[in-house]
Amino acid sequence: MTDLPSAFYFAIVVMSTVGFGDIVPHTTDARFFTLTVIILGITIFAISVASIAGPLISNNIQRIVKGRITHMARKNHYILVGVGSLAQNVYKGLTDRGEHVTVVAATGSQHDLPEHADLIEGDPSAASTLKLAGAADAKYIVTLGDSDAENVFTILAAKEVAGDDTQVIALVNETRNMPKVKRVNPTMVLSLPLLGSELLVRTLHGDQINNDLITEMFFGKRTSLA
Repeated sequence: MTDLPSAFYFAIVVMSTVGFGDIVPHTTDARFFTLTVIILGITIFAISVASIAGPLISNNIQRIVKGRITHMARKNHYILVGVGSLAQNVYKGLTDRGEHVTVVAATGSQHDLPEHADLIEGDPSAASTLKLAGAADAKYIVTLGDSDAENVFTILAAKEVAGDDTQVIALVNETRNMPKVKRVNPTMVLSLPLLGSELLVRTLHGDQINNDLITEMFFGKRTSLA
């Protein structure tokens, strides 16, 4: 071999173990040189394959194992639909208390949930997605999407697959949409603007804010807040 293209061709043929045999070493030195190329070539190819295929195989195995484990654990759990700031804060609060939470998010949604979070990507308003999240065995299904229309469709889908004891809580982003959300009959409707204004008025009026009051506002006066 007297030129670079021939040397490159020979190296690729030997390293890939193709062995066409059109270039053959005849001297002892050439044969030893070829052996080094073979050994290094096999090593390089093995490392390349391992570096590319290894993570893919590992991720698939972890996904399968994680999917089976989380599927088994999806019972008496909470389903949060949405990955907005409110949903992420609710997720943190529940998981800090040792509760199992499954988050349903639209495909491609951006979020700051931890990697180990039980996250299902898909159409939140599809009954099949909520069924995969274990809606039939869930304690609560909480719709926390940014769109009231999407929350309504999610409630309708949840009522198809939810269990008899599953409670469906709906967030209303715009107060004017409250009557529309109520028409689909969720267990509870929560409007943060109404809740915030009620708390502010009571604070300005000098009323005492305690746990009993918060409980009453959430569950005792559904007309004003829900």
